Amino acid sequence: MDSSASSLIQVYIYDTVNDTWSTKRTSGIVPPKRIGASAVLGLDGQRVIIYGGSITESVDSLYELNLVNFEWRIPKISGQTPASREYHRANVIGNYMVITFGMFYQPPENDILLLDISNVNEYIWTNEFNPFPSSIVNTSASVPSDSPSQSATSHNSNIVGIIIGSLVAGALLSFVGSYLYRWNKNRNNKNESNLNNNQATNNNQAERINYYPGQEIIRPPAPAPVQ
Repeated sequence: MDSSASSLIQVYIYDTVNDTWSTKRTSGIVPPKRIGASAVLGLDGQRVIIYGGSITESVDSLYELNLVNFEWRIPKISGQTPASREYHRANVIGNYMVITFGMFYQPPENDILLLDISNVNEYIWTNEFNPFPSSIVNTSASVPSDSPSQSATSHNSNIVGIIIGSLVAGALLSFVGSYLYRWNKNRNNKNESNLNNNQATNNNQAERINYYPGQEIIRPPAPAPVQ
């Protein structure tokens, strides 16, 4: 921001990709020049919020620059508005612009300010901090709700989809079960056939070992009875 001008009607833009500087002329409720202010990027990435700084021409310490049309405005604010300060630090944490330290004339400040910026239509100074951010509220771009007929049609479509999905799943399970049954039955038959073949082979080998063609099988004499 150009602090040499009487107001912030002209801002500087730095292109981080091409490493170049340019200027942009702004409109709207342009804030007066100031030093020691802070600036953060809004939650939607489309606005810059500046706070505080040393000023002499205005008591308003919070301004917002729309990055789409580069128009300044003083946002609607509720809650207990703190005294402005300069040379402080500001960061966005969750839904909050968190402002720390700095000074308001003398002595230096050591407190922490919380500005809830989740609703772009109304910022809120608060003492409560919720670390879990919620969605950004923008009532100017609200989405109309579905009509009853659309809801009923959607409900019926869901029911039809569930029925069709159940039928397809049942048919698929039946096919898989039948295939596994036939595969298991064929495997058992094959194993039984192999077992019978092995037994027949073993019997043939035993006969070849115990019998030789052309030879007489002589049995040993029975033992004599004991006197």
